[in-house]
Amino acid sequence: MSGTRYVLSLNGGSSSLKFALFAAHGSVNQEPILSGQIGRIGEASSEARLFRQGAPVNDTLCPAAITDHGAALRQILAWVEYDFLAPATRQALTGVGHRVVHGGTRYTTAQVIDEAVIKGVEACTALAPLHNPINLELIRSVREALPTVPQVAVFDTAFFHDLPAHAAQYALPAELVARFGIRRFGFHGISHQYVCRQASERLGLPDRPARLISLHLGSGSSIAAVRGERCVDTSMGMTPLEGLVMGTRCGDIDPGVALFLAQKSKLSVEKIDHLLNHESGLKGLCGSADMREVRSRATNGDADAQQALALYRYRMTKYIGAYFLALGGVDALIFTGGIGEHDTRLRAEVVESLSPLGIRLDAAKNTQSGQAMIEIHSPDSTAKILVIPTREEWEIARQSLAALDQKNQ
Repeated sequence: MSGTRYVLSLNGGSSSLKFALFAAHGSVNQEPILSGQIGRIGEASSEARLFRQGAPVNDTLCPAAITDHGAALRQILAWVEYDFLAPATRQALTGVGHRVVHGGTRYTTAQVIDEAVIKGVEACTALAPLHNPINLELIRSVREALPTVPQVAVFDTAFFHDLPAHAAQYALPAELVARFGIRRFGFHGISHQYVCRQASERLGLPDRPARLISLHLGSGSSIAAVRGERCVDTSMGMTPLEGLVMGTRCGDIDPGVALFLAQKSKLSVEKIDHLLNHESGLKGLCGSADMREVRSRATNGDADAQQALALYRYRMTKYIGAYFLALGGVDALIFTGGIGEHDTRLRAEVVESLSPLGIRLDAAKNTQSGQAMIEIHSPDSTAKILVIPTREEWEIARQSLAALDQKNQ
């Protein structure tokens, strides 16, 4: 399709909304025209960050309190209208792409949104009760504000839809599995897909698919084993609770612990769910979910913070070792997400534990930072170690335009 096209990417979290406006001249431009985030939605004092062509905008006007995601969207559209769609230079949006956390087994690719897709996302709400309702709120708000602009759902679970059966299944009675659709879905798929594609292009292996281990480390964290373009295993399961230790989520846990708590503490199912998702992880171990604070306290001799970091690293190392075997070796280890991209000390500590696999870090290269991919492995490392800034909004825009093009063929 000829001419410049424009797509707005929306990435809604439980209390935040990220956005980016991209131009596409055939393919999607790497840098957004306008981007930013509204945080602390629903709190007494919200916060906003806005960037124009990558440069921070210091005169951002944002009400002290953004009450809900619909209000956050209206603020973002006001910025876009002021900055880009002003009457003298008005350009029609080609589409709006949404990160939708859970698409169940039904949605394996990005979908142009219609009533059937909305009902499908609603049907998955029980699997992502914190996120799918927000995604639906944003879809309806965009429809109200921009009724003629097509919208696209880009699913976080889609990257994992064809996990091998032995990685996707739980060892539960087949009748219950079939009745309730129980399986491992995986999350952070948009991020894992983006960084693994970048890594494969960097490696350029001519004779076989690249074997990649991708670590998305943030307040929520996951790890994925990827061969070529297919994920063969991932740490998160039916919900984002499984896997690594996270900011407030416990990660892997004996299911009997939840049953024990229900019996001994008389906590309700709802309170146990809240405990495991919002009061555990680093927060449960040492009282803080902020890795920067945990690191500072550990450095100053806080025993609880030191133990929290030890458990955090150990769980990660176990998964890397397991995925090394699942892939039959590894060509590149990828760090991404806020912690993965910026915590140089964590990267060094994790890689140090991988020395039996021959994976080694270059200490000087590890101190680099920036917006581009960097290589931080030593010359004698058996695998490359890559730090790749994740660009979920760009991936949403790319998949959205591809879905719209397919729809219009």
